[in-house]
Amino acid sequence: MPKVAFAASLGGNGMKKTTTGNVDLIYREVLTNVGGAYNAETGEFKAPVRGVYYIRFTANSPTDFPMSAVLYKNSEEIQLIVHEQPSGEGSDTASNGATLLLEEGDRLKMVLWHNTQIWDNRNHHSTFSGFLVFPMQNTNAMVDLQAELKDLQASMAELQAENQEIPKVAFAVSLGGNGLKIAQSRTDLIYKDVLTNIGGAYNTVTGVFKAPVRGVYYIRFTANSPTDFPMSAVLYKNQEIQLIVHEQPSGEGSDTASNGAALLLEEGDRLKMVLWQNTQIWDNSNHHSTFSGFLVFPM
Repeated sequence: MPKVAFAASLGGNGMKKTTTGNVDLIYREVLTNVGGAYNAETGEFKAPVRGVYYIRFTANSPTDFPMSAVLYKNSEEIQLIVHEQPSGEGSDTASNGATLLLEEGDRLKMVLWHNTQIWDNRNHHSTFSGFLVFPMQNTNAMVDLQAELKDLQASMAELQAENQEIPKVAFAVSLGGNGLKIAQSRTDLIYKDVLTNIGGAYNTVTGVFKAPVRGVYYIRFTANSPTDFPMSAVLYKNQEIQLIVHEQPSGEGSDTASNGAALLLEEGDRLKMVLWQNTQIWDNSNHHSTFSGFLVFPM
């Protein structure tokens, strides 16, 4: 099976705002690009094979102007969108994602709609990522069925051989019933409520996920808190920021934000979640604030 995974961020470009028509978004800061299917010059992902892909994106911006991020296939067909109207002072984060059947050569890109904005900096608030879940045979009626059956049998034998070698790694954890956490200084978050820990790579004492093998992992997290104080949740790899959700106060109420990406990790790389200084996060036994991931494929 071909190995395809990418994750990119708008990065240090700051605010992007358009009042003169739709604008293509170029995610120039590449976190992962296994297979080379993402083009950082054009902002397009081009499917190298027919198959099912998991695609997701996260958008952040101030709440004083409409926000958008729209996923197009082949520059024509809208696949997914996040769009939010102004809600006063502060900032907000929104995300969307889905499994999509793409034909070989299909192109995906993100677009900023007319009279909307999006924001990012080097901490990767606004991201675009995806990976191949599994390839699929072309369904052409003229294809020789006997040859296709042989190809399928060969693929099954290859997958069986790979499955015997691929370690099973998956985890999902929650802050749980700890309630509100407010950080006076930068604080590591310890997700003690374990939902899944196949392979035992997540440590409930330290809050660290340690990659057992080199490979592409899909990692995501969700944070919730009241909106009367800044909220943050920051994913670090070793000592380097990978992804973030961060929102400014916006009055009474509560809010949820999430982020995620396919990341290439070396054996022994450590992932942990951090609460930044003068911010908060909240959870209870219903698991509002979570941290999870799984091995997509080893390398």
